[in-house]
Amino acid sequence: YVMSKVIQGLGGYTTDTVCVWRTGEKAFRDKEGFVPCFILSRTSPSFLRFGSLEFHVYHDNKPTALTLINHHMTHQPLTHAYHPDLLLNWISHVSVKQGRLVAWWMAYGFYHGTLNSDNLSLDGVTLDHQSSVFIATLDEAYCSNPVDEDKMYAFGKQPAVVYQVIERLCKMLGVGSNPAELHYWSSYTYYLHRFTLRRLGLRWRLEHHTDPIPEDIQYIVREFRSLLQQNSSDWWGVHWSILRSDYAALPNSWSSWVRAFTDLSSRVGKYPLPHRLPPRPPSFDTIFTLASQSKWSDIEAVVSAYNVVL
Repeated sequence: YVMSKVIQGLGGYTTDTVCVWRTGEKAFRDKEGFVPCFILSRTSPSFLRFGSLEFHVYHDNKPTALTLINHHMTHQPLTHAYHPDLLLNWISHVSVKQGRLVAWWMAYGFYHGTLNSDNLSLDGVTLDHQSSVFIATLDEAYCSNPVDEDKMYAFGKQPAVVYQVIERLCKMLGVGSNPAELHYWSSYTYYLHRFTLRRLGLRWRLEHHTDPIPEDIQYIVREFRSLLQQNSSDWWGVHWSILRSDYAALPNSWSSWVRAFTDLSSRVGKYPLPHRLPPRPPSFDTIFTLASQSKWSDIEAVVSAYNVVL
């Protein structure tokens, strides 16, 4: 509930939480012992996942998978002619949405943690937040899911892992993956630049996700992420400083980047600064503790702090 509200407040893509019921019962968890049980009600364009299709194809029931795809196309019309073949056009649309979703994750430091195909929506929205967290520093190797001992779903691997799911679906459906590869990676690259700049307060976009990205835009985003990693900088603190134009708060190693950034901002323009900036996203442990102690007003206070889009 809280994570979906935080993602929405930050302008991301996820299901919409309608309400949460407390059942009055308790369940036993390995580490926490007995904890309260809840029922979460949420809405989404659909709840079809990659795994929904894989299940039927794996069990030699490809016609049912194609029926689900036709159902999805009926309710989520294809708005662009990416490919003359209907199925490949649908896969291209799905790939664009996945690229946009993962780009948002990488621009905002969102670590999902369980990127199985049954946790990936065909609609490009974030599902199943049980292992999710916003990381404090840009650490490509970050992995906090205790079940993921091999770090298969580490933060920096998320773009490749999601593409592997798309590629596997193409193989299972017996179609080529070239259109999916083109549109996934071009969408991911474009939106990573766009969302990074948006988070820094700059207005910038292209007509189409396959259009070339100007070199000055590439430099700003590439160097920004590199400096975050080199200095193990507080990701949220750096953003707050830049949004407030408090460049003196940044290390001296940022000086060349700041000059290039201020030059770019004078050319592309800035979004108005919100009347308040969103706080650092809460950790899972914080929310779990509040829920376990029935501190509902504190949870609502956390949610209301993200009623801004940044």
